[in-house]
Amino acid sequence: MIADTAAGIAVYRLKEMARRKSPPKQEMLSAREVLALRHLSVGHEAGEVAAALGVTINTAKTYVLRAQRKLRARNRTHAIAIALRRRLI
Repeated sequence: MIADTAAGIAVYRLKEMARRKSPPKQEMLSAREVLALRHLSVGHEAGEVAAALGVTINTAKTYVLRAQRKLRARNRTHAIAIALRRRLI
């Protein structure tokens, strides 16, 4: 009985360790995030991105920041490079 409990605990701990080490699932970029990155990739600034998308500058910046976070990018340039490499834009 004790051996069964110890084995069960060991299996549980191994499964928990494997779960923690597994890479997180990649989040999909929204259509607006893709559009914002596409505009930045051709040299538009935040104001131009906002005007093209019909949103405020803060909203455009939010789209870019969310895309950066989802792509695990260090900055905007890195986010664009990742998106280009993955053929998202």
